Amino acid sequence: MLHMMFDKKYWFRSKKYGLGSYSHTWQGWAFLVLYVVFLFGMGLYVERGGGEIDAMWWTGILVITALFIFITWKKTEGGWRWRWGD
Repeated sequence: MLHMMFDKKYWFRSKKYGLGSYSHTWQGWAFLVLYVVFLFGMGLYVERGGGEIDAMWWTGILVITALFIFITWKKTEGGWRWRWGD
């Protein structure tokens, strides 16, 4: 899967209005599902740890979210910028 992140194929397309992108390939959807599963797992980590949020939890959330945003940005066809439509 790692080699797919570095190929030139785009997983996301720019939105027509506003800022951001949406998935248009199965790789983009799989990447989004993995991110959501990670967040769900981090919620279980807190629940099993007595409900206390520690520095390791925040670090995991911040690092994975930053990585998710970076990869989504790099794999978006047309890049990210504010769009007003046609």
